[in-house]
Amino acid sequence: MHQEIRHDLELFLAGSLPAERKATFSLHLETCEECFSEMEMMIEHSRMLRTLRCEEALEPAPGFYARVMNRIDDSRRPSPWAVFADVFGRRMVYASMALVVLAGGVLLSLESEPRMEALFVPAMMTPTEDTALDVNFDVQQQREAVLVNLVSYGE
Repeated sequence: MHQEIRHDLELFLAGSLPAERKATFSLHLETCEECFSEMEMMIEHSRMLRTLRCEEALEPAPGFYARVMNRIDDSRRPSPWAVFADVFGRRMVYASMALVVLAGGVLLSLESEPRMEALFVPAMMTPTEDTALDVNFDVQQQREAVLVNLVSYGE
């Protein structure tokens, strides 16, 4: 019976114990000195805890959260990757930029050379004095001119 009383003691003190059990609970407390003294002890503890309760809500001092966050950041150890990025990161960026500039310069210098293909004009398309005046020019002669152009063409 003592176990049931101890289990329901908090409900009894809070006033939320069902009415049918309240009668047997009160009867047991009147007859059992041990359970009654335990109830008195819990009531006294509850009174003491209420005296410790603060009347107003406490607010932290201004800047408290900022100081806590700064202290947390200061206590962190940097990772090895962060040290690697700090030491070699900028050097890698500068080297990459220099490589891009160098590669761009090489490409521009290669592109600036004149191309011979654009200057090449086949003899068939170039009118000469003979062909400009003569509408009935020789087809065999034009075929030979194209053949000579193809044979002599080189890069």
